[in-house]
Amino acid sequence: MKNRVFNTFLLLAMVGMMFTACKKEYPEPPIQDLPIGEVYTIEDILNMEPGTVFTEDASVYGIITADEVSGNLYKAAFMQDRATGKAIELYLNAVSGVRIGDSVRIYLKDVTYAMYNNLPQLSNFEADGHIVILANNKPIEPKVTTIADVNAGNHLAQLIRLENVRFTEQNTFADPTTYGNRTLADPTDYSQTVIVRTSNYANFANDSLPQGTGNLTAIATVYNNTWQLVIRSARELDFDGYVPGGDNGLPYYQDFASSFGTYTTYDVAGPQSWEIDYNTAKMTGYANSTNYANEDWLISAKFSLENVSSASLTMTYIARYFNNLDSDITLQVSSDYTSGDPTSANWTQVPATWISGSNWNDFVSTTVDLSQFVGQKVCVAVKYLSDDQKAGTIEVQSILIQEGSGPTPPPGPQPGGEVQSIPYTQSFASEFGTYMTYDIMGAQTWEIDYSTAKMTGYVGGTYYANEDWLISSPVAITGVSDAKMTMSYIGRYFNNINDEVTIWASTNYTWGSDPNMATWDQVPATLVEGSNWNDFITTEIALTDYVGQTVTFAVKYLSTDSKAGTMEVQSITIEEGTGVTPPEPPTPGQGEGSGTADDPYNVAAGIGLQSEEPIAWVHGYIVGAVKSGLSSVTGNADINWSAPFDLATNVVIADDAACREISQCIIVNLPAGKPLRIQVNLMDNPDNLGKHLAVNGKLRRYFNQAGLRDSGGTENDFVLEGGVTPPPTPGTTIFSETFASGQGQFTIEDVMLPQELTYVWQHDASYSCMKASAYVNQAYAAESWLISPVIDLSNASAATLKFDQAVNHASPDGALSVMISTDYDGNVFQSTWTELSLSQWPAGNNWTFINSTADLSEYLGQRVTIAFKYTSNFNASATWEVKNFVVEE
Repeated sequence: MKNRVFNTFLLLAMVGMMFTACKKEYPEPPIQDLPIGEVYTIEDILNMEPGTVFTEDASVYGIITADEVSGNLYKAAFMQDRATGKAIELYLNAVSGVRIGDSVRIYLKDVTYAMYNNLPQLSNFEADGHIVILANNKPIEPKVTTIADVNAGNHLAQLIRLENVRFTEQNTFADPTTYGNRTLADPTDYSQTVIVRTSNYANFANDSLPQGTGNLTAIATVYNNTWQLVIRSARELDFDGYVPGGDNGLPYYQDFASSFGTYTTYDVAGPQSWEIDYNTAKMTGYANSTNYANEDWLISAKFSLENVSSASLTMTYIARYFNNLDSDITLQVSSDYTSGDPTSANWTQVPATWISGSNWNDFVSTTVDLSQFVGQKVCVAVKYLSDDQKAGTIEVQSILIQEGSGPTPPPGPQPGGEVQSIPYTQSFASEFGTYMTYDIMGAQTWEIDYSTAKMTGYVGGTYYANEDWLISSPVAITGVSDAKMTMSYIGRYFNNINDEVTIWASTNYTWGSDPNMATWDQVPATLVEGSNWNDFITTEIALTDYVGQTVTFAVKYLSTDSKAGTMEVQSITIEEGTGVTPPEPPTPGQGEGSGTADDPYNVAAGIGLQSEEPIAWVHGYIVGAVKSGLSSVTGNADINWSAPFDLATNVVIADDAACREISQCIIVNLPAGKPLRIQVNLMDNPDNLGKHLAVNGKLRRYFNQAGLRDSGGTENDFVLEGGVTPPPTPGTTIFSETFASGQGQFTIEDVMLPQELTYVWQHDASYSCMKASAYVNQAYAAESWLISPVIDLSNASAATLKFDQAVNHASPDGALSVMISTDYDGNVFQSTWTELSLSQWPAGNNWTFINSTADLSEYLGQRVTIAFKYTSNFNASATWEVKNFVVEE
């Protein structure tokens, strides 16, 4: 293994590779030279004053004894001196990438020696520029000791092994949302106990604690005066009947979608290693256009075949570019392997015939017989070999070991390419199934991701030009008089989704061939762009023109080097029924009017001008309003076309007062607290249904439909048939801020802002609101205030606060509050604050805005400041959206 310095550029290059369909290799970054300077031992550092910052070139050497692979440590590792046994935690600012057994040098300049609740640490640094790996696979043997010696403080931060101990509880290692503290006892003296502390992110967190007496290997740590053990891997728990993964027998299943789980890896030779990539366990010796010699093992936990009469293993994988696949990939079984270097154990090769793949989409499965190992506890391993002349690539999706001669194929649709009958449904939760993909142009491709068929040309902050097809098997649309396609999807960040994602049909396409070799007809469809990645949209598309024929359907994706959207298709169903044939969309100039107050556009013209986003006058008849609780309108059912109406934020207008087709309408936003909303909205003024409305604003999409937004909302910005209708409960606006275009006169005060965040509150132009969140890949502890200017209630006879809010990802209880002060002077700590009692809070699990109010009567005659106080912690970080803030009399 070559010596190397961990470099952030290398990490970014690896991430970039995850999204490159053709799996290009990137050049390695130059290796940095770090000065050595004065050399300290770990013991030297432990004798220093905590808080010492190394200001000169200096180094310390050691062996990594615990890493982050299992998930039980995060941004942390432990290092030990082989000669003295002295040890210390490495507490970094980012994931380290070191592995157990690495011999390392730590470059100490700018690093801090700290004592965290009596645990010694080297902190405030990153692997990049500070850690040099000198050699691999040089593990330290754990010190066999007792719980009493651990509690006596004799093994601080050291790797230890306890024998003949037992857990006192029947529980899992960790709780679902937080750390687990479990008690380990000495059965010969139950007064001797120690805590085993496990992160809920550990890959064995949900395993049941092993019962009975056994042995374990761990790091001895301390928190204040409480001694704790941190387990490195579930594989180092040697208890009768315990199998990592919480499974005491068969079937034993592991998928590699996000981690190695209960499997481990070992590099015997070569610079490459197994990694999690493309939701698989991937191994290749091909890098930077060069073949490298490697021997690398993917090894299971030990499992029991003692109580079965036969057993088999099924591996699902893609293997390509091998010289001799059956010799370069072998399946090995061992009954005496425990951990570490597999070449030190005895292995038996199991005959297997592997299938070479033709693309990176179609996984295959191979089943082998393990019955010769019945009656034993064994490990299985996938052994990879390559040389400097040829290096193949294998991606292992899953491995299943079960009793019997092999798995029975699950029921499902017929194989891809064979004629299907309706109803014909394909879910993309785990595979393309009876669909196939074809890449016409570009480096990206359709992939299974987030339980969908996903396609994007946006990778690593760059747009790429692509043409990619997702193609069904042929389907016989017979025995019915009507047919439709129902597609569930989310599409975002397109210039125009209906130009860049299109539906096509062919009666002469040959399965597996280039779609350009067939004749295709575009199927009229109106797709709707999503507003988030949670709410899937369902579109029904009429296929009646194809009744009586056998047809292949396809979803065609396009992107350019200036714009690339992302499409996630959850499922597609072709079935009997009447779908929607969209009307011909209006185009600029097709409608009527010039957009002035004297000559406003009609609705048809306004629809055609959405992409240009002009500020103009539009007129039409009020035909309805969007139903409450929606963030996106996907069809006519989302509109209240008649009373009762339950949302005051909008009205829907059309050229024809009898129109009930949303694709022929414009949704008009009614700004809060403005005459436009007060006088026009249907919830308060249901008699406005059918009236003529002319309104000025920006023609841009709203609720993912043609819209008019950003109107000033004054009486000069609209004309309603019949004149002004007095509002039912009007209030004189004392102060208002919609947050439509910014934070206005509000200020932000960050009381606690983690270094990982640059802000908590910010303006969200997409949703015309102020938004707070302390979640960036994980929840962080934060406190931030959004504070109004002074609001004068001196001459008010009554006062009410009104605003719209939405909360997701956490309960607002206790974490979010609306505060009021009469003496705020620019510092939240030097002012007196009282929490306001709101009429209602959001549920905390969706993006639906609700209107909340608070009575300000007790503050009449005073000048007040109102603030939105956001707090979060490492377990919960809500997202809070606020808009349409109004204080009225």
